[in-house]
Amino acid sequence: MNTPAYEYRLQKFTTAEWPAKCRMESWREILSRKLLQSDVRALNDGPFHVEAYMRALPGIRFGWGLFSPSLHTRGRDIVAADNDDYFFLLNLEGRFLAGQHQREVSLVPGEAALLSCSELGSYARPDTGKVLAMRLPATALNMIVPDAMDRVARAIPKETEALRLLTNYAYSLNDSQALATAELRKLTVTHLYDLIAIALGASREAGEQASVRTMAAARFNAMRKYVGQNLTRPDLSVGEIALKHNLSSRQVQRLFEQTGMTFSEFLQRERLAHVYLTLTDPASLRRSIGDIVLACGFGDISHFNRAFRKRYGASPSEVRRYEMERAR
Repeated sequence: MNTPAYEYRLQKFTTAEWPAKCRMESWREILSRKLLQSDVRALNDGPFHVEAYMRALPGIRFGWGLFSPSLHTRGRDIVAADNDDYFFLLNLEGRFLAGQHQREVSLVPGEAALLSCSELGSYARPDTGKVLAMRLPATALNMIVPDAMDRVARAIPKETEALRLLTNYAYSLNDSQALATAELRKLTVTHLYDLIAIALGASREAGEQASVRTMAAARFNAMRKYVGQNLTRPDLSVGEIALKHNLSSRQVQRLFEQTGMTFSEFLQRERLAHVYLTLTDPASLRRSIGDIVLACGFGDISHFNRAFRKRYGASPSEVRRYEMERAR
């Protein structure tokens, strides 16, 4: 695996943009440079297809995507030229089979396994499916999971909360894009390591430290994402979010209060931002302001108008008028 300057921004690769005759070779070369060197071959006669997203941060590289049926093998030459990094793989869709460490593991959707870059191995996807994979140095993981090698090629049950939080956390980095500051990058890497350690069943002391640092942040991140997906629903409530994430209503309130806002304040802020973006979207200039406000989850127009002016220093109509004038 090459080690260029860290690519903080999300990178997308799709074989649909490449000529069919060179898709396999092109994908093999990208995968080897960015994440994991292996020999790759298709397992069916149809066109090979990959749609993948990758990101590199100090101390961890990760990617996720959709893959055609394929077999990856790592023979002696490949392993000898590699290092002792670990490869944490979470199966998101379809079947995934891995053989390593004199073990074979079959992962159903939602299950995960730790693999080693220092050992021979084969990884098969019998049918089209999705996967989330992370590569991290052995020295870093061994500090928080000293017996990590003993956990190689063992299935981690899909019911493990840390796996669900890890998936949501990695996907949410879509929104953060550049992670422009060193502090943000360090915090993100710490959270990813902690969630992996918890999922692997780190020692009690290390697990407790990781849990204190990260579980609350990951849970809040999952709830924030859920709020964003359901902003337009006027009945969105703390109780529903608590039930969705297996927490009490008070726990949900506390997590939001750690941001300096109550749940209601957070929800209002997000809805106001959604209204603002819609008002300034040229494609929505013909929609009435009232329609936009109601569609964004507000039930009381008067309350909305006061809150909007307080936050943006202008009325919705003034914001829209300015946008129309600017667009001319």
